[in-house]
Amino acid sequence: MNRAASEVEGWSALSEHCKGPNAWLFIGEDIPGSIKPYRKLQKSLKKGGIETEFSGGCLEGQSLHLADIDKLEKLPTKLELIAKIASMINQPVRKVAVGVRQVPSKIAYGVKAVSEKEA
Repeated sequence: MNRAASEVEGWSALSEHCKGPNAWLFIGEDIPGSIKPYRKLQKSLKKGGIETEFSGGCLEGQSLHLADIDKLEKLPTKLELIAKIASMINQPVRKVAVGVRQVPSKIAYGVKAVSEKEA
């Protein structure tokens, strides 16, 4: 596997992590969602006395160490980012709508207060 990884373009960074027994995870865009099941498996194996840990990885031809994988695991998913961006885009529009709606309400309160004062 080490030889095959070193021969394929973009995977040569894996060769430094190919020592001893290995397991491979091939992950698409959803890095945190893909690592979560592995972490559950890791916890259940640890209860049975089997220690497992990432030794490294490869992302777009660059070697990743354990700290790098932990950082990637904590990133929000693509869907979460889209939701955050959508709420940020919607927030100014909502504030303008609330402000525009408050102008007639305040005028109505003022007219009512003036009419009660005159009566």
